[in-house]
Amino acid sequence: MNKQRLKLNRRILVMALLIYGALFVVVAKLGQVQLLDSGEMTEKAYGQWTKDYWTQGERGEIYDRDGKILAENIVSQTLIATPEMIEDKKNFAQIISELLNLDPTRILEKLETERSEVALREDLTLDEIQLLMTSDLSGIEIRKKNKRFYPYHEYAAHLIGFTNYDGVGQYGLERYYNAYLAGTPGRVMKMTDAGNNNVLFNMDRSVQAEDGRNLITALDMELQELVEDEAITIAQRTQAKQVQILVMDVNRGEILSAAAFPNYDSNNPTAFLWNPDTPSDLDEEKIAEWNRKSWSETSDQSYQLWRTPYIMDSFEPGSTFKTLVAAAALEEARVTQDEGFYCDGYVRQIRGADIRCWSWEHPHGAESFSDGLANSCNEVFVEVGQRLGVDTFYRYLDQFGLNRLTGVDLRGEQAGIYAKSEDINAVELATMSFGQGFQLTPLQLLTGFNALVNGGYLIEPHLVTKIANDEGKVVESFEPNILRQAIARETSEEVQWMLRKVVAEGTGKRADLKGYQVGGKTGTAQKLINGTYEDGAVIASFIASAPMDAPKYSVLIIVDEPQGELTGGGSTSGYASSRLLAFMLDKEGYQPSLEWETVEVPNLIGLTKEEAIETCKKNDIPYRFLGDRELDGLVTTQYPQPGVAMEERIYMEIQIEKAQKGS
Repeated sequence: MNKQRLKLNRRILVMALLIYGALFVVVAKLGQVQLLDSGEMTEKAYGQWTKDYWTQGERGEIYDRDGKILAENIVSQTLIATPEMIEDKKNFAQIISELLNLDPTRILEKLETERSEVALREDLTLDEIQLLMTSDLSGIEIRKKNKRFYPYHEYAAHLIGFTNYDGVGQYGLERYYNAYLAGTPGRVMKMTDAGNNNVLFNMDRSVQAEDGRNLITALDMELQELVEDEAITIAQRTQAKQVQILVMDVNRGEILSAAAFPNYDSNNPTAFLWNPDTPSDLDEEKIAEWNRKSWSETSDQSYQLWRTPYIMDSFEPGSTFKTLVAAAALEEARVTQDEGFYCDGYVRQIRGADIRCWSWEHPHGAESFSDGLANSCNEVFVEVGQRLGVDTFYRYLDQFGLNRLTGVDLRGEQAGIYAKSEDINAVELATMSFGQGFQLTPLQLLTGFNALVNGGYLIEPHLVTKIANDEGKVVESFEPNILRQAIARETSEEVQWMLRKVVAEGTGKRADLKGYQVGGKTGTAQKLINGTYEDGAVIASFIASAPMDAPKYSVLIIVDEPQGELTGGGSTSGYASSRLLAFMLDKEGYQPSLEWETVEVPNLIGLTKEEAIETCKKNDIPYRFLGDRELDGLVTTQYPQPGVAMEERIYMEIQIEKAQKGS
């Protein structure tokens, strides 16, 4: 009996020890959870119960000088997924792909991320929202999101830029003024259940986001449309690789317009509008082929296209630079307008150098200094450069701001490319005197040129003139910033007269508009490719201002590798320069001193696109196509109507529709 009781007692003791041991483990674990791990466990639980995300206020809008919207916000219904709340991501991706007609592989790639949220689809339709709401999927939310929209699409794209998915500026004004445009972010914290539904609404916490500021720019979109048309027309006519056009207010430093062909649509910057290989060919099939390629295949071309060429791409200015050399020589009293020179086609001052005048086969003979600028005579400017000397020459590079950044309100600006002054010999000084052997950016050249014609003042170029709040009240203004007086007013007036002579009598005759007193300078420079000058590859340019009795506006057109018989700056760009200047002067109410000549409008109806272009060229009529510029077909509409007498500066507007002759 005692043995049985003892055995029972042992069993009870063992059971008690086991029970107490288990209780000890449980209590110890509870203690660990409650005391040691409480912070971590609470954080995990809180993370499962709550959603915490940043919100952004309305991004500021961008306007032109007349109040036209260049960048605005539109509401997009966006599908947001929370990957950590999705157990079977593969099945989830398949369901979403069927509901929204998306690629399940791409969805799955987006879900395999460390991010707490991912956007699966923007711009949901009402039907798609209804399908998602009734799908009973966990881990999704439909959220309103501000999306950037650019009403003018590709117009001024290189200046305006674009934003990424998160609304952060990437290029142009969107990037430079991102801090102003973005405003101050807010924060939302809310309690949710396993299905991502809101619970405990009284526990929600949020910090209100502040809207961004608005930008008012100096851009004139009426002018911009003409500038874009001119860039495309020049590219098509010359088959150039690139065309750049800049228009500025010479007295305020404001950039009124800038266009570069080829360009891109800010609303969809990764889609090609032109064939990157040969953009001026406008080959629709090749464009479509490029747009079918993956990002890894097209990224290099896209990044190149997004660059702001006016401040990032440098070029040898050629004879347009002679205007600044002339100003420096006049300012230093090393030459007078009437001083005589003689051109026999060859530069003989520098021994061992094979330097010729561009017109060496037909030398200019006896000429004055002003004639030398009008004729763009290399011999004259080599002599003038030698008189200035290296140190003085480089001092005026600095005076005109050509060896430093302009300070324009755009990111990524590059300075010119020059050898150090101590490394310059007589031959290099000679070639620099007529614009070869160094490089500068288009904006550097036009900014320096403005100082030649505005009384001698070097003014910092800029795009934004005012910053306003969401109520339209101006909170900050930017007045013209005069950096220095580069030359005396008297010298500027002499240069104005000489530039007028270039257009009236010299190489710039194609830019002469009766009654407008246009002054300017042509330029044709050999193009440096991989360290050597390639035969036949040139950069043609034309720089001009008007009216020369009181200059207001300036324009620079650069044509990269024009093809065909006429490749000079005047032949490629002279007409376009004067028309753009006349447009701005007319808009301001300028009264030309002479009446325009008229021309009878030819009948283009029924002609092919090529025949219409040829007819307009034959009659010296500027033209532009309405609608799809890439469309090949027949002319169906034109304005003005056939037989009407129109001023020779007026654009012929041509509508092309798909059709074939005889159909």
